[in-house]
Amino acid sequence: MNETEQKIVTGARACLLAEGHTRTSVKRIAEYAGVNHGLIHHYFGSKEQLIIELIEQFQCAIKTRMPAPHGAPDRSFPPVWHLFREDSNDRLLLEFLALATESPRIAEKLREVVQSRRSYLQAMFGLTPEQSATLASVIIGSLIHQQLDADFPMETVVRQVLDSFQPPASA
Repeated sequence: MNETEQKIVTGARACLLAEGHTRTSVKRIAEYAGVNHGLIHHYFGSKEQLIIELIEQFQCAIKTRMPAPHGAPDRSFPPVWHLFREDSNDRLLLEFLALATESPRIAEKLREVVQSRRSYLQAMFGLTPEQSATLASVIIGSLIHQQLDADFPMETVVRQVLDSFQPPASA
């Protein structure tokens, strides 16, 4: 990705966080990026494709911070909600979720991210596919809940759910 493309993606992120998905337009993104709005169409084709690129970068940023699962499942792993937030910013995930209701392509990209996180949870904690789906759902729901109630005990809730899962029976 060249410098102009990265400037546009950074502008899209800043715009989405500051303005919200309903006020984020190609024109507003261009203003945040400090570029002509035609460059967005030139490099990305559409706002939708730009948001998909932003989701890709969101996914990559998170993946680079997570240790590779290895050996026996580790149930003492540190906070797992970081699998679903970038730089401790839940707002970006919420904006992506809102955009996904408007765009099947964005929804598909977000589905890929969530499936990737579920696979990671499954490998890291030795969960079944159903358990990793449950844990991912609890984490995402808790992130949303915490946006509504800053005192929501997310760590406690996620830990209780994880602790409730019995390790799979050995074959």
